[in-house]
Amino acid sequence: MKNRSLAFLACILMITLSIASCNSSTRSNETNNEQVADQATNDQENGTNVQQTKGILSTYFELKDALVATDAASAKKAAESLYTQLEGESHEVSETIAAKARAIADNDDIEAQRTYFFDLSEQMYAFVKASGDHEETIYKQYCPMAFNNQGAFWLSNRELVENPYFGDRMLHCGSVQETIAGK
Repeated sequence: MKNRSLAFLACILMITLSIASCNSSTRSNETNNEQVADQATNDQENGTNVQQTKGILSTYFELKDALVATDAASAKKAAESLYTQLEGESHEVSETIAAKARAIADNDDIEAQRTYFFDLSEQMYAFVKASGDHEETIYKQYCPMAFNNQGAFWLSNRELVENPYFGDRMLHCGSVQETIAGK
């Protein structure tokens, strides 16, 4: 009788395990399907993010190049464009970048623009590192002599150092501190 009871319990246990395994497999397939759908949505959103990030970086590099050329009018124009791209963004870093861009756009003095650019560059660096949504290699460059030897960095899409804080007075003063690879 004991053997029969044990055999019966073993059968019930095997049936229960089989049913649980089937249910687990069904749940696993449902989870996989949800993950694939979520990934597709993320990929679509990331495509937009990559394009938006590309535009923001491109405009930042235009601003940097205007400061390298000591061209306050072009710096104002690029800063206005950067502000427009970020206007209405609700992320803290985007809001800070937009505010710094606005300050540059509202200023005619190249030295004041360069000071705001320093703050803007710190925020852009945080943006690039946090988002990771850039395709091209970005170079974090540093000049130890900027701002009375306090030093300052900026981002560039070229490895060649062209200093936005001194322009043609000390065009190649600085070095590459970090290379941030694109996707």
